[in-house]
Amino acid sequence: MGIFNKFRKEKSEKWEEKSENMNDKKEDVSSLLEILKSSRTIGTSIADNYGALDKIVEIGAPAVEQLIKTLKNENDEVARWVAAEALGRIGDDRAVIPLIETLINDQHPDVRYHAADALGTLGDERAIDPLTDALKDNDDWVRDFAAKALDKIKAKESKEAVKAPLNEEVNLDNQTDEDSHALGTASQQGNIDTVKLLLDKGANIDWQDHNGETALMEASKYGNTEVVKLLLEKGANVDLQDNSGATALFKASYDPLLSENPNWNTEIVELLLEKGANMDLQSYGDTATALMMASKFGNTEVVKLLLKKGANVDLHNEYGETALMEAAGGGHTEIVKLLLEKGPKLDVQTDNGHTALLRASMFGRTDVVKLLLNEGVDIDFLEGSSGKSALIEATSEGHTEIIKLLLDKGANVDFQPNSGWTATALHIASRRGNKEAVKLLLEKGANPNLKDDEGKTAFDYAENNDIKNLLNSHMDGH
Repeated sequence: MGIFNKFRKEKSEKWEEKSENMNDKKEDVSSLLEILKSSRTIGTSIADNYGALDKIVEIGAPAVEQLIKTLKNENDEVARWVAAEALGRIGDDRAVIPLIETLINDQHPDVRYHAADALGTLGDERAIDPLTDALKDNDDWVRDFAAKALDKIKAKESKEAVKAPLNEEVNLDNQTDEDSHALGTASQQGNIDTVKLLLDKGANIDWQDHNGETALMEASKYGNTEVVKLLLEKGANVDLQDNSGATALFKASYDPLLSENPNWNTEIVELLLEKGANMDLQSYGDTATALMMASKFGNTEVVKLLLKKGANVDLHNEYGETALMEAAGGGHTEIVKLLLEKGPKLDVQTDNGHTALLRASMFGRTDVVKLLLNEGVDIDFLEGSSGKSALIEATSEGHTEIIKLLLDKGANVDFQPNSGWTATALHIASRRGNKEAVKLLLEKGANPNLKDDEGKTAFDYAENNDIKNLLNSHMDGH
């Protein structure tokens, strides 16, 4: 995956040694997969993992059979997702059906999104229907990678589509579907001269392809401003929705390629809004809006435009996520400020019980937590059926600065969840060996004698002697 590329440079020496005596290709693949499986903590060994993956890809076609077997039969999810990515990078058509089956049937979301990514790389049209179905997956990453894969496949299958209608031997007036398909492709590529010619020859400006996408959607998604202007001048329908319910505005509100400049499409959003685009239309799959997407991906300028035009800040998607939750979880502080100025509901919950504060506390978004606390959010609002508080979430993830913020605002220091592990923040901090957090909690009056559902105190979980001493020194006071 692209986000890991920077680690790949560190790969070579270790794997040269480990594979030096491996002559049989299948044995190489098996051995490399075993090493990957033994490396369970991705965060501490990512360079090693991708060094091994690169070695598998270098083996190429001889590795495909073994990788397919791994994809189908291996119990370990790390081995399965490595196999999926390797098959995509090797580029062998034998992998298409196994990858489709994996996308449909695998229980682990990490494996499914790697399968989707690999199918996009392979670019086989047989993957279109299962990838379209994957847009409704319950995992964010699977949905995102399925969408990107569909874009890749469409780009691959249609890259020659522009040429045929422009051939002098083709009667454009008798090639409506081809013209219109070519119009979408030309709009995606920003080829304004071709777009003009096709429109002059009668191409249907609002024709929708197998994904329901129009030329305006394509131009908007890929940031082709001049094409968008032309299509709008020619009367393109701004509120048509594709098969997932997304409009041109929805697609322009975030960068599908996750570039370093999330605000690249601001002018296009402004053009669409000037033409009366419905800001609050929700997609069919996850019922997201343009504001949710811009907030999720950090597109501050688009959020400003949408809010100025009156976008509804309290709409939520099918998972219960609002624009504020998306911005809070992503740590987009400026967007959180903009949304708070519009007076959104602060303590609404997602289907799994998250609030904006819970999500910001969980992901370590310190500045966002400060903003939310200053707005008066319910500091002890509980997370759904598990009953976890923001303090529990922050302590579980080791975000000490947020722990201090919550305690200073009066968070219930001895709160215990009502199901699962009924540990207090002190239990958790002691178990994690977070001395600073333990000290903060004790200073705020945490009771070291409280027991969890297993009858254990914080001291029972402590392995650090300094933490044990801290706990001992406060036991008599309770």
